[in-house]
Amino acid sequence: MISCVKKENEQWKGEGKIDHIGEFKTKSMYTIKVENNDDIISFNVSDNSKHSVVTSTEGISNIHNWYLYWDDANKALWVYSSDIGSSVWLEQNSIFSETTITYKNQDKLPVKMPKEIEKDILE
Repeated sequence: MISCVKKENEQWKGEGKIDHIGEFKTKSMYTIKVENNDDIISFNVSDNSKHSVVTSTEGISNIHNWYLYWDDANKALWVYSSDIGSSVWLEQNSIFSETTITYKNQDKLPVKMPKEIEKDILE
């Protein structure tokens, strides 16, 4: 029997764009969990020990455009939201910190923005 139901995470290969709810394992062994509660998107990143290293600070409206983008080379989680704005969570010395992306600081971000998301975030 053949099913036409898409498996939840079959296209995600450990890095790149995440635009739906689910649990995603990165190449560097972090787990990104994306949830939708009453049309509010939240996310959490945990390490191998299941210790939370990133927790979304604001709820993203599911009614608006949104996605996450995991950059495995830089261990950076880019957050795009047409609702609350964009930010990047970056690991330095095993601690993640968030930087809000604005027109004033876009050229001074700690890591280069991936080309796949640059247009969305900077428009």
